[in-house]
Order: sequence, then structure tokens, then C-alpha cells
Amino acid sequence: MSKQPSRGSTSRKDEKSDKCANCSKSVGEKEMGIQCEICSGLFHSKCVDISAEVYSFMEKNKNVHWYCDSCNKGVACVTEEVSKLKLRQDLMDQSLKEMRSEIEELKIGLECGPMPNLMVALPNIGGALCSTPQSLADAHY
Repeated sequence: MSKQPSRGSTSRKDEKSDKCANCSKSVGEKEMGIQCEICSGLFHSKCVDISAEVYSFMEKNKNVHWYCDSCNKGVACVTEEVSKLKLRQDLMDQSLKEMRSEIEELKIGLECGPMPNLMVALPNIGGALCSTPQSLADAHY
């Protein structure tokens, strides 16, 4: 049974001269070889501590993924970074939603025109003017 080299598998393309990335010995067609999904490195199952039972399970279940130790470390780092990016994206989405809401409120205010806003502001301005001294002489400093 073979899979594409870019996917992890318990077998590989029909190349007979494949060498184990761990021990550098040939991995024969009859041997239990496994291929990393990321680097496509080929390994003897025994060189990467995969038992015959696990190997058999992986051969039957094509949705099981396998990475060599080197790539597995990289996958962990990438997974962590993807989680951080997801959090940042969620925060940016929330911020964008709030900005859109504020823009809509401003549009509504502009559609009503300056007069209604001015009418609301006039009583406040009028009250402030009444409490302002008429001249500097009236001011108590």
C-alpha cells in the first residue's frame, strides 16, 4: 500500500533504494517503514519506536497523522503560533465590529443634519452663557 510522499504513511512510493532517515539503512518493501507527513523522511518503524500493533493500526486508519521527532517539534511551535493568531484575529474582529457600530451612529447623526444637534446643544450653551460674567469687572478671581 502506498500514499503520496507528502502525507505520512506506513509505506512509500515504489522506490526500493529508500534509506531510513534515522539509521541510514535501506527500508525494504517488506519492512515496516513509515514516512513523515512534513519532511517525507522515511523511517523503520523500530527506529522510531512504533510497535507492530501501532503500525498495523496506522496502516488501517489513513486519517492518523505521523511526524518524525524533528518535525513534531516544529508542528508544536506552529500550532502555538496559530492559536495566538486566532486570538488576535478574534480581538480584531470585535474591535472592527465596535468601529462599524460607531460609524453607523455617526452616519445617523449626520443624516439628521446639524440643526437637531445644534438645538440639543443650545440649552447647554445658553446655561453656560448665563453664568458667565458680563465683564471682567464682574468676575470674582
